[in-house]
Amino acid sequence: MAAIPASSDAVVEKRKLKKSLFRFDMIFFTVCAILAIDTLSQSASYGFQTIFWLVASAATFLIPYGLLTSELGSTFPVEGAVFEWVRLAFGHFAGAITAVLYWLSNPIWLGGTLAAGAIAAMDALWGTHIANNTGLSIIIGLAFVWTAVTMNILSLRSMKWVPNLGSFVKIGLFVLFGVLVVITGTQNGFKGDTSNFFPTNIAVFVGVIGVLIFQWVGFEMQSNASEEMENPQRDIPRSVALSGVISVVSYAIPIAGIVLLLGSKDLSNVTSFATGYQTAVGNALGGVGQNIINGIVGAGIVSLTIPCSTNCSAKYPARPGASCRRRDSRNRRDAPLR
Repeated sequence: MAAIPASSDAVVEKRKLKKSLFRFDMIFFTVCAILAIDTLSQSASYGFQTIFWLVASAATFLIPYGLLTSELGSTFPVEGAVFEWVRLAFGHFAGAITAVLYWLSNPIWLGGTLAAGAIAAMDALWGTHIANNTGLSIIIGLAFVWTAVTMNILSLRSMKWVPNLGSFVKIGLFVLFGVLVVITGTQNGFKGDTSNFFPTNIAVFVGVIGVLIFQWVGFEMQSNASEEMENPQRDIPRSVALSGVISVVSYAIPIAGIVLLLGSKDLSNVTSFATGYQTAVGNALGGVGQNIINGIVGAGIVSLTIPCSTNCSAKYPARPGASCRRRDSRNRRDAPLR
């Protein structure tokens, strides 16, 4: 592989980067990038067979993918990750195309799925009716978008705690759901059909495998800030391994909980998680306890909109050869170059 030198501007800007990303940050930054609440219902809608394909996809995709990103990230610890790896192999133009295709869905994801999911959570758990008011929905959506944008233009050193906190909130929600599922199952039994664990229908494989593969993506995120890591050659492989284990367990808990609690007729690719959660909390607690948990979980889901999108704060630039950050005597925010 012939090395393609970075531009002089990039070299100058990279000298200003600070070593601020440590192994703890890298692990939970990656966990926040991988774990997603908005795909749980789609995954669980295929029934108990999803658990089989979750394990199979972890063994056949997640592990090789983790090994690949660990090797590339530790061998080429440069700011930019996928963009830089492709640039080094095939040149600036190929790197630019890769960058565009890689991030093309993010504006739709942030302004669509995440904002709409937050609004839906508020309506379902807090009893608001935002979705029925178009004007209010737009205002709330814009507030989420611009809060995320503001956090993304701040330095990674200042904002790395946001995705870390997001990881803790996600893991906490999944563990809470798992506990409620166990309590509900102990008291009332499980309605889910556990007889179809092994593959019997190719249509299930075709439907679920794409969602599971999408859920696993995220290992390369941390490498976008390689030159801001204390020791990327040592920490990237270890953080990939630990974040992978955490992610597999964290996905298995809510998906298993959903398919155990709900009968096949109640599984939906949109509302399975919400229905499963409401069933669990209603049966396990009820009354005042249910209202309190609804408030906490609603706040958690809404607040996750920002940590999910703030993973962009360590991402590489859209302009090939540029530094990932821009900072001079008048700009202390390490704003991404666009």
